[in-house]
Amino acid sequence: TVAKTDEKVWKKLQEQVRELPLKSLNEVPVLSKKHQVDAALAATLTIATADSTYISPTFDHNAPPAEFEKIVDCLYRQIPAGMRENFGR
Repeated sequence: TVAKTDEKVWKKLQEQVRELPLKSLNEVPVLSKKHQVDAALAATLTIATADSTYISPTFDHNAPPAEFEKIVDCLYRQIPAGMRENFGR
């Protein structure tokens, strides 16, 4: 499903991305690895810029690293209310 992001939300996300250590995003420590044994859903944050694509380590969908927890929460709030239960955040 593709949804249009509100302009205010998009600007907020851009500001939050600018605060991330993009070049070392793949080295951010994860808090929990239950997804490795099927005890939790897995998630990955991918940020594409004009110059590169940055990918975080895989983390438990409901336990993002502190470095990008605000971004994950903001994205979660964009999910239509009727679908949020599928994500369990």
